[in-house]
Amino acid sequence: HILEEEVYTQLIRAIDALPGQCRKVFRLVLENKSNQEIADELNISVRTVERHIYLALIDLKKVLLTLFFFYIG
Repeated sequence: HILEEEVYTQLIRAIDALPGQCRKVFRLVLENKSNQEIADELNISVRTVERHIYLALIDLKKVLLTLFFFYIG
């Protein structure tokens, strides 16, 4: 379970390191809010929400790949 805890910790750090609006959007995604709900809550367009999610996932994917190669490699 130590590996799971480390991965979780690193993902939380990566989410915390996202730029402000991107971080807000991604946290709302994690609360299972729809893109429309997020857009309404943050007073931004659905397209902007989608873009923030896309950018957040790119950053988080890099973190996961780094962890994968660190622990497997």
